Amino acid sequence: MAAEADRAWRAQRARVRSYAEAAGIPLRTEFEDGGVAALQRIENGHPVFYTTYNRGGAITSSVDAVRPGGSLGLNLTGDSRRLGIWDGGRVRATHQEFGGRVEQQDSTAALSGHATHVGGTMVAAGVRAEAKGMAYKARLDAYSFGNDNAEMAAAAAAGLRVSNHSYGRITGWYRGFCGGRSDWTWFGDPDISPTEDYRFGFYGRDAKTWDEYVRTSRRYVIVKSAGNDRDDRPPSQPTEHFIFDGGNCTRSQQERAPDGGANGYESLGNAATAKNILTVGAVEGIEGGYSAPSDVQMSSFSSWGPTDDGRLKPDLVAKGVSVFSSWSRSDTDYRSISGTSMSSPMVSGSVALLQEHYRSIHGRDPWASTIKSVLIHTADEAGNTGPDYKFGWGLMNVERAAKLMSRDGDLGGGAYVQERTLSEGATIEYRVSSDGTEPLRTSIAWTDPAGTPPSRELDPTDKMLVNDLNVRVDGPNGTPYQPYVMDPSNPSQPASTGDNERDNVEQVLVENTQQGEYIVRVSHDGALEGGEQDVSLVVTGAKPENVVSQPEGLAATPGDGEVSLTWDQPDTNPDGYELYRSPSPFDGVSNATKVNGTSPIDGAKTSYVDQSVMNGSEYYYRLVAVARNSESVLSNEAAAFPPPLSAPTGVSVSSVGSDDATIVWDGPAANRLSGYHLYRSTSSFTDTTSATRATDARLDASTNAYTDQGLQGGETYHYRVVPVDDFGDSGRLSAETRKTLLPPPPSGVTATTQAVDDATEAVRLEWSAPEGSAPSGYRVYRSRSPSVTPASATEVTERPIGTPAYTDAGGTMGTTYYYRVTAQAADGRESEPSGTVAATPSNPIPGRPGGVTATETEAGTGIEVSWTPVGATDVQRYRVYRDTKPRAADEASELTPHGSSTAEETSFVDAEAEEGTTYYYRITAVDRAGGESALSTRALHFLYPETVTADIARSFDEADESADYRLVALPGGTSKPLSEAIEGEPGVDWQAYRDEGDGFKKYDPSDPFSFEAGAGLWLTSTDDWSYNETVSTIKLRGDTASAVPLRKGWNVIANPLGTDVSWADVQSMNDGVSTPLWGFDRTFERRDVFRSARTGEAFYVFNETDRDTLLIPHPDAPTSIATAARKKERQSPGTMIVRATSPRTPALSSSVRLGLAKSEGRERTVVAPPGRFEPISLRIQAQEAQRTGRASSLMAAYRTRAGEGRTFALRLRARNGEEAIRITADSLDRVDAEAVSLLHPARDRSYDLQEDPDVSIRPRTQDGTMLRVSIGTQQYVEASEKEVRPDEVSMTVYPNPVNRRGTIDYTLPEKQRVELRVYDLLGREVATLASGTRDAGRHRLSLPMEQLSSGVYFGRLQTEGGTRTQKITVVR
Repeated sequence: MAAEADRAWRAQRARVRSYAEAAGIPLRTEFEDGGVAALQRIENGHPVFYTTYNRGGAITSSVDAVRPGGSLGLNLTGDSRRLGIWDGGRVRATHQEFGGRVEQQDSTAALSGHATHVGGTMVAAGVRAEAKGMAYKARLDAYSFGNDNAEMAAAAAAGLRVSNHSYGRITGWYRGFCGGRSDWTWFGDPDISPTEDYRFGFYGRDAKTWDEYVRTSRRYVIVKSAGNDRDDRPPSQPTEHFIFDGGNCTRSQQERAPDGGANGYESLGNAATAKNILTVGAVEGIEGGYSAPSDVQMSSFSSWGPTDDGRLKPDLVAKGVSVFSSWSRSDTDYRSISGTSMSSPMVSGSVALLQEHYRSIHGRDPWASTIKSVLIHTADEAGNTGPDYKFGWGLMNVERAAKLMSRDGDLGGGAYVQERTLSEGATIEYRVSSDGTEPLRTSIAWTDPAGTPPSRELDPTDKMLVNDLNVRVDGPNGTPYQPYVMDPSNPSQPASTGDNERDNVEQVLVENTQQGEYIVRVSHDGALEGGEQDVSLVVTGAKPENVVSQPEGLAATPGDGEVSLTWDQPDTNPDGYELYRSPSPFDGVSNATKVNGTSPIDGAKTSYVDQSVMNGSEYYYRLVAVARNSESVLSNEAAAFPPPLSAPTGVSVSSVGSDDATIVWDGPAANRLSGYHLYRSTSSFTDTTSATRATDARLDASTNAYTDQGLQGGETYHYRVVPVDDFGDSGRLSAETRKTLLPPPPSGVTATTQAVDDATEAVRLEWSAPEGSAPSGYRVYRSRSPSVTPASATEVTERPIGTPAYTDAGGTMGTTYYYRVTAQAADGRESEPSGTVAATPSNPIPGRPGGVTATETEAGTGIEVSWTPVGATDVQRYRVYRDTKPRAADEASELTPHGSSTAEETSFVDAEAEEGTTYYYRITAVDRAGGESALSTRALHFLYPETVTADIARSFDEADESADYRLVALPGGTSKPLSEAIEGEPGVDWQAYRDEGDGFKKYDPSDPFSFEAGAGLWLTSTDDWSYNETVSTIKLRGDTASAVPLRKGWNVIANPLGTDVSWADVQSMNDGVSTPLWGFDRTFERRDVFRSARTGEAFYVFNETDRDTLLIPHPDAPTSIATAARKKERQSPGTMIVRATSPRTPALSSSVRLGLAKSEGRERTVVAPPGRFEPISLRIQAQEAQRTGRASSLMAAYRTRAGEGRTFALRLRARNGEEAIRITADSLDRVDAEAVSLLHPARDRSYDLQEDPDVSIRPRTQDGTMLRVSIGTQQYVEASEKEVRPDEVSMTVYPNPVNRRGTIDYTLPEKQRVELRVYDLLGREVATLASGTRDAGRHRLSLPMEQLSSGVYFGRLQTEGGTRTQKITVVR
């Protein structure tokens, strides 16, 4: 049960964490009073929270009478008891009140003041006398309530007898969960009831689970606080509050009932409705002690019954107001708080004392129902006469409960407090005599089977009682007396009497007794689940009749097949005895066997011989004395252990291998058999001292076979088996069995083929002899199937051979054979077979052809493949294999033949080869038997195309500005005059430029130029340029690459091949070329693909070496470039991008990359291509030492810091007609810098690009606009900004006087608020030119001349630092 509950909890916790994370709600919340609210589980899609029950106060004790020095002289301290506590966190185990007696049993991390307080109420030592706990010497096992159900089940199974649970599910109204601490939250389910939380009084799954635990562990008492929910509500309604529904806090104005309704009844929640537990309410303290029911005053918060099915709850009340106990802030911390959380541990601690007292009398712990029946029987009256739904059965009185147990013990037990078992259809009768002077009170309680929770609805009345027991009392004159019953429909009414069909606790009170005999009868209605029901019976106010004394001195003496029992004669002579036996200790007869059958043992006897036992078994006995219809309590327990366990029989070695033996046996039939020891020796033995255990571990009692492994093959082993009982004592030794193991199988078997002659091979087998004693011989088995067994295979040796080798020459060539070898013992038994090996004898194949070449035929009709012949005489033909991929030899084995030749021919013409493809050829030789040689080495040839077709269609927009030029080229290897390739008149219909390295040459018809192979031009045309013509291809060097000329510096190049090429492949073939390839489409962009010129495209590349030729590899040619690992591009440091964009034409832009390198060795720059035809150009200015001709501007720069940062100089150019250019910055997070700023020195302006990475700048039209980008620490960048920022506020008007147009410039040293207005001589405002916050720098505004007539005006600039005024004269 515990393991199943634990698995369920772990799965539940995973769902809870996921739910909480998704909903954004805490798993646990702690409050100022030490209380805790924790998310426990998800139920029907709703979160379930547990909370501890607290309200301010101090602790008192009501058990002094049973402690050392008390009036009862019992000296109960809890010293021998262990209690359990489940609470909302960790108990402070180091507190001075605990003295090392508290152990936290789970891994909860959070200390809890509430848990420490509750634990102190249970077991505090009394270092502070007013904080002394109930069981102040007991030990306490502490747990967090997160996994309470699984942990409770495990602890109860391990012997825990009482636990405290001062917490419960949040139900109804709760303050301080959603919103602030003063906000109210309602936890009901509006779908079931919009005004009342249906969970009040509801018998749910927690109540069912706890009932099951007590039913399973019937001595386990669960004590649960009733809760503090009664009358919880906002002070007035309707009022705004929250609904916590489905994990969401939703505001609502709905008017809802207070918890418990208008009168406070039915305010119990969670497991407090369980039947078999003790539910405890809280009352005020009573100074001076109890004297009358009116002394017991209900607390303002304690929850009341009934349950939905009308059962009586709470069971008891105890002090729960102003309870003083230990607290968690330090080892000497204390606090006073109130709540049913404080009354509950008073009961659980007191239960431990009563259990201690009961055990001292009876030698065993009482049933949980016995504790419950004694406590309700002895409780002080409170509230209405009899039980009620507020106080339950009354105020706990530990003194009266202990005194009742003592009186019962004085009569041998079973006189006033009985533990009985009611069988189905039976009635328990108990007769007592009253002298008529005191009331007769009879109480019963039983641990009922768990009920079935009803469906989720408001106030379901389904009865949760399963076994309906009844107690009735008949008086001397036959007057019947019935138990108390409550009316749940009128909860405030006093109890009446009648048939109680709801509760598993009943009490009959005969207030005014008569002298005479009263008969107590316990019976049942309906069937009993399980066929019987344990019930606890308590009777006071009369003397028991015919009290049967408890038999004492029971002793058991084992014999051979029997147990002799003796006992002392009781003080009262019984009619007879019932003798009970069990294979394990017991304290109730329900699971024991009655030894004496249907007839009692004669009451005059004090001995009995049990002859129905088996030797080697363990037996436990108890005796019951009977007289008339009464029984005594059980006697003491006596145990007997008849003679040692009998020897196992049928011991034999059932099978052996070469290193193991399996031994089997039949075990003795004994209930205390714990297991076996198996002994082994290489010689015969009669006792275990001369043998070795086959295994150190004890073999399980259910085992009757064992395989002994790791033995020596060929050796003889002897075995015996010994049984072992529960106490570790060995039984009798079995008979001996022995067996000789098989020889070990041969190891290291190998199989190889050996040539016998030119046409056949044999298989040679070799192996290693096994270790140990040598076998008498070996046998070799052969099969065509991988599954080789001696039974299914052919023995090729015919008879055993004496050497570890054998040659098999009897196989068929080309057939695969599988072999295994066995070793044979002298007695003819064979070992297990060796591992399987395989070999295939075959006719030797020819050697592979060599000298393979592949060349184009002279006639150009295909590729001729040639080879040198092999030397074998039986070669019949050669096979030719062709592939278009450079596969390795093992991959090429999957190819099919492309052609063949005779043995006399050593060449082959592949007439099917196609241009532009590389072919790979391999040759094999085939003999007359069909044997084929291995593939030859690879020969390859590339059929290069003879022509390439240009398919060009280029457009040039309007051809009216530099941006309309394009880089153009023609493919192939020949020259073409420009005038022949383009229609129209040069200078009118089209124009071209050629970049000659040191500048541009304009096309002149008197000095024309042409399209050259591998070179390009700048061209623009009023019409689209179309060109479609087939031209001769450029020649390849080494059948691998074309070559185009280069000069140092900038080159316009073209790819003359008919196919695109990766620029990385070009760089790989040309060591030293690392610069990028630049394409142009109104702006320069890097290109990764060197596109074929057949589309008319050319590119810029910068040659920084002395190389005069650029090799362009053909991607289909047989070169290592295409398949070699390409050079890994150097990783750029973190860079940002600054981009200039035309607002008029957003497609026109230019960008640069800036970054900070970590060391000088990692500095990099990328030279910018000539920007003559760019409409917008943004460039980094190279440093002085790097400025060389046309390489003075850069596209990218990665430089080390100069101190705390670096400043980059940029130049912005734009075509005529462009207004403000948009400057944007991207990837700022990739630069290792605190600040980045754009500086505009001409305008005394700076822009924080991290705050605003998008600014506008009006460029100059001639030399461009100089900008700077400062990157580095905040201090470095601010210093850079100050260099371009004005020192003071200024204002200038020009020209002055003003005629047609005027301008006002003003400067700001820092960002601030500005007001710039124009006034006339009378002080009237004429115009507002600026109002608001402006950046530091220079600002320029136009005067509103249309509003100004001739005269004198004043411009007033008001800033945060003062006011500037400037006279303005307007002359029209």
